[in-house]
Amino acid sequence: MHRGPRGAAPTNSSMNRITNCRSLLLTLPAALLVVAGCGGGADTATVHGSVTFEGQPVEYGIIDFTLANGNGFSAPIESGEYSVTKGATGEATVRFTAQPKPPEVSSREELEQMAGQKQPPVKPIPPDHPKQGTKVTIRSGSNQLDFDL
Repeated sequence: MHRGPRGAAPTNSSMNRITNCRSLLLTLPAALLVVAGCGGGADTATVHGSVTFEGQPVEYGIIDFTLANGNGFSAPIESGEYSVTKGATGEATVRFTAQPKPPEVSSREELEQMAGQKQPPVKPIPPDHPKQGTKVTIRSGSNQLDFDL
């Protein structure tokens, strides 16, 4: 049996305090997790629009949104259009990449046949293009952001 101060047996009130402290220590982390989850979390947004390069829709690529806090999201660009649901809100920097569209194949044989074929070249969007790094504000709800590069 654990002895209290000066070797005396613990009293009921000191045992209750110990039990209460243990209960608090065991439940406090769970309570903090619940409180941290309250408040609805971060706002989210739908972001959609078009991306053109030199007057033509970007056939296939990636649009990347980086928020000031370092978080971000990206979406594929297909036929000049992109769409993101549940994107983060806030000030963001936008970057664009054009790339060849991945082939649509239904079998391994079809993939092997395409392996020797060259895809048409894709005109890259230069990393130093003046619109690379465009700043935008993404608000909660629906955001249409079109980019003419």
